[in-house]
Amino acid sequence: MKAKARYHKSAQDRQGRGADGYLRLLAAVFFLLLPFVFSLQGLDKFRLPKELFLSAGAVVLIAAFLLTRRVSLAGRPARWETLLLAGLLYAGLQSLWAARHLQMTLRAFAVLLLLSLLLLVLREIWSQEFLRRLWFVLGAVAALHSVMTLFQYYGFFSAMVDQQGRTIEGRAIPAGLVGEVQSGAFFFAFCLLLNLYWLFRAPSRSLRLAAAAVVLLNLIGLLYTRTLTTLAALALSLLFWAAYHHWQHFRRGLGVTRAMALLWAGMAAALLLGGVAAHQAGVIDRIQTVAQQMREGDWSVATAGRQPVYALTWSMVLENPLLGTGLDSFGVDFFHYRAETETGRQKQLLEQPGAFREVHNEYLQVWLELGLPGLVAFLALLFWPLVPCLKKAFDLEGGHDPYWWALYAAGVLFVAVECLAFFPFQAPLPAALIILLYSGMRAGQAKAFTQADAAFLSTRAGRLKAFLLIVLALLLIYPRVQAWRANVFMGKGERFLQSAYSQQGSASRRAIAARRALDNLETAVNLCSTCYRAYDLRGSALLLLGRPDKAVESYRRAARYIPSSEVFTNLGVAYMALGRAREARESLQTALHYRPGYAQARQALAQLDQRSR
Repeated sequence: MKAKARYHKSAQDRQGRGADGYLRLLAAVFFLLLPFVFSLQGLDKFRLPKELFLSAGAVVLIAAFLLTRRVSLAGRPARWETLLLAGLLYAGLQSLWAARHLQMTLRAFAVLLLLSLLLLVLREIWSQEFLRRLWFVLGAVAALHSVMTLFQYYGFFSAMVDQQGRTIEGRAIPAGLVGEVQSGAFFFAFCLLLNLYWLFRAPSRSLRLAAAAVVLLNLIGLLYTRTLTTLAALALSLLFWAAYHHWQHFRRGLGVTRAMALLWAGMAAALLLGGVAAHQAGVIDRIQTVAQQMREGDWSVATAGRQPVYALTWSMVLENPLLGTGLDSFGVDFFHYRAETETGRQKQLLEQPGAFREVHNEYLQVWLELGLPGLVAFLALLFWPLVPCLKKAFDLEGGHDPYWWALYAAGVLFVAVECLAFFPFQAPLPAALIILLYSGMRAGQAKAFTQADAAFLSTRAGRLKAFLLIVLALLLIYPRVQAWRANVFMGKGERFLQSAYSQQGSASRRAIAARRALDNLETAVNLCSTCYRAYDLRGSALLLLGRPDKAVESYRRAARYIPSSEVFTNLGVAYMALGRAREARESLQTALHYRPGYAQARQALAQLDQRSR
């Protein structure tokens, strides 16, 4: 009997290891594809498609993991995992008792729960050797994006053009496939940092040369984004790495060797080449402008004009510092705080389209939305894994690779600094990279709470489990597919609207374009009721077709969830078309309270004043 039990246990172990291999491969494909996910026909070409792909991929990976696992009561999560689960419980309860915008908060909590489960699943399947290879391939993918960034910067990337067909120039949006400047900068810098392992620990010269090319290309891509926050975060992380590298070398009693001389020569060459690339990309000029303004007490360029946002957010935090306002509430609350309070109107914001949807400081936004307990949990989750990482990094006699764990610690430092002027936990690509980092740090750190399920397809119960998991996964993925389709129809509708609003063509052609725009936008709304931008665009199509009453309904729904100066101006114009002067004036004044220099709102208000005389 004992021999038979041992045989079944070894069979389960072999099956578990085999399943983990397939799961690792599936997870690697998922992470490698994410930077390439975009939709050129969609209204949101980059960020929304990546969000949808990330959430759908998380569902697939979790379902695949559960197919081959069963929960083990003998296992238990370690302290960090326990804290993560406690934080999720708090966020869920807080969403019910404190949320000002319950629908948006619950949707954000569902995403938070899904990605947290993904992290726990990945922690169970990773091996450090596999992760090191995965980061190398990710670095190569980032290097490819760096080349595409250069093409875009110099006008050769035709996919990234503005509405007039002109190539986007200046501060390049990395490769178009990444989707935004800061996400691209995060991608380049993170891959550069983790691939220092291969640059200095690869077993062969060819691999070290390949790693050097990856690191150099990622550095060039980062410099051409001109993202100072990421450059500062990387600089601090590299200082930590350089100090550790020298400590480890001399700790081993090696002294000044040929390897160290090559390192110093390589660092000097990298600084020289980086300086040339920084000058070509305009980074040097940007740094000089920031330094000059900071000496004069002006932090507008250093914070990209966001210091008033930080100040207003702090004022909002002080109104409810303990409980918070609920996940994903900042965008709506900030607009109304800015437009409807004296404190908000006194601050001069950077003139930009739309409303600020994020604080660009994770610590402030977490405090505002989840309250002080949420901030404490966030800080603990962010920094707690540093303790075992540093222990392994400085334990040169242990059975692990201390250099790899030191780079993990440098990655945590990088993320912590980035959170000061970016929102990496909310942008899909940086969030995925952070999940990859922390799941790797926690791999093997806690007792497993699942066991291989040897009978997951060989019995009726196992097949039923597989069927139910597949059905559940499809049900969860279906809304994301619909949102992707809605985004495509929104993009088509916007293009028809641009044609309808242009001065070219006859009135009948403009009416046909407006009709086609409305058809596409109606389809988008039917596919995804939470894609609120579609309601704003649909209102514009209805207004063009002479249906201002329906336009008002559509604009009001958009203004409830994605308030901005543009939406309130559109709402005001629709009220004007109905002859409702009081509501029109209120809407236009709200738009101007948020953006005092918004020309369209001023013009509409001037027309309203003329009519009332």
